[in-house]
Amino acid sequence: MGFTLTISEGKERGREYTFSQPEVCIGRTAENDLVLTEPGVSRRHVKIRDDGGRFVVEDLGSANGTKVNGSPVTEDQLKDGDSIQVGPVVFAFAPIATEGDGATRIFDPADVEKKAAATRKARDQAARGAGGQRRAVTSVVPRVKDPARPLARAGNVAVARAGAAPGQSRAVSKRPANAVAPEPQKSASERARQRRAANTPLARVKLWWAEAPKKQRMIAGGGGGAGLLVVLLLLASAMSHGGAAAVLTGDESKVTFPIGPEPSTDTWGTGMDGVGHETVDKAQFEFIFPVTAKKAVATLHFESAGVQRPETVDVAVNTIHVGFLEPSFGDNPKAQEISIPPKYLHPNEKNRVVFDNLKNPPGQEPWYLGQVWIEVHQLPEDTPENLKRRAQAAISVGDRAWDARKIGADNTFKAWKAYEQAQLYLEAVDEKVDELDVVRQKIRDAQRELDSLCSAQMLKGIAAEKQNHADDAIAIYKNALLYFPEKDHSCFKQLHDKLNNLE
Repeated sequence: MGFTLTISEGKERGREYTFSQPEVCIGRTAENDLVLTEPGVSRRHVKIRDDGGRFVVEDLGSANGTKVNGSPVTEDQLKDGDSIQVGPVVFAFAPIATEGDGATRIFDPADVEKKAAATRKARDQAARGAGGQRRAVTSVVPRVKDPARPLARAGNVAVARAGAAPGQSRAVSKRPANAVAPEPQKSASERARQRRAANTPLARVKLWWAEAPKKQRMIAGGGGGAGLLVVLLLLASAMSHGGAAAVLTGDESKVTFPIGPEPSTDTWGTGMDGVGHETVDKAQFEFIFPVTAKKAVATLHFESAGVQRPETVDVAVNTIHVGFLEPSFGDNPKAQEISIPPKYLHPNEKNRVVFDNLKNPPGQEPWYLGQVWIEVHQLPEDTPENLKRRAQAAISVGDRAWDARKIGADNTFKAWKAYEQAQLYLEAVDEKVDELDVVRQKIRDAQRELDSLCSAQMLKGIAAEKQNHADDAIAIYKNALLYFPEKDHSCFKQLHDKLNNLE
């Protein structure tokens, strides 16, 4: 027995996810089964579980709460058609009743319209301040204008989990067998790539013809052969001088680069100084995830610059979204790291990482990527009690260093490393440990402070260099190394590079 969640309100309205596992977690971080990056969604926001044949929704202590049919809930039983609000996203819930192998619940259009009418009525009552109404049923799909026409669900949903084993969840599109399939809609990224590939006048004309509305094609065709030729030539000329960016010579967006356990000396991106590999569209990498112990975790490290807006460059591992490049200010690289849940990785096999520039058409958004490497930690093997005890000891070391960070230059770094060690102990515990979220937040706080220290010291040194005070700049960079005594933070290399250039 499984269930579907269809987005009825949100920026991806109509997208449907199907789950067959007994428990599904929804939240902002990559460790969840369904990841939502919208503002207002907590790290671990809500859980839906199969409780003896009935489905129950449980809020996981989220900051903004969870609502069922518009009412806040801590835990509630779900019924077919109920709406679940997670931050700004509203899902329509529907259990899947199987009748033999492969049977899938088919929606009746009239029933869908009835549910939609009930939803609108309930929302109108809520807007007027009416209370105590019955649980409203939320429409699974947009209103059907012609009940006699077979219903086709909107959306084309990608697999949510790569390489899922039998019994695991795959988020896939479901469409009734007798439905009329809508014409697939190309994403902005696909359209941009097609425009870049159309690098001859004839190819541009063909692409325009395929994308033009029917009315424009009728006008272009109604003018006869000569008129059509003039129109097409004008279009080809216009497209060759404007619109999509032309294909850049040497664009390596389709090349896959190997990365390993040491920071790469290569750089990727476009439109910025220091880029060694021109990757206008995306930068692709592969690595081996070696596992010799019972369990292991991986962290993707990199530095970026030039990205001024959030959600400009998507980061995916084995086709699964794990994060975005964070915005940075100026040309100074910003060190970043993303923890990759082990369930997304293929042990002792090649794994793929893709940094996808979502700006369309690509080439108009400068971005820089460097110091890319993958850190793998074999998790310690011990009893849960000993792992928790060792984690608590590491947390205590980190807290003492953090409280004394204004006294000793390297105390912030020591706190950061101690918290990371505590995280490894807690990751090795099979059951969910509440302290794990606390430790992850401590790691983020220490990381932000280290980034701030790095930026401040680098700016001081660069200012001294611009004033031709090389000796002062050297002293500043050497003093900054007290904050970064080891190479674990990218500022260690940045400072040494500056010193090597000046001394």
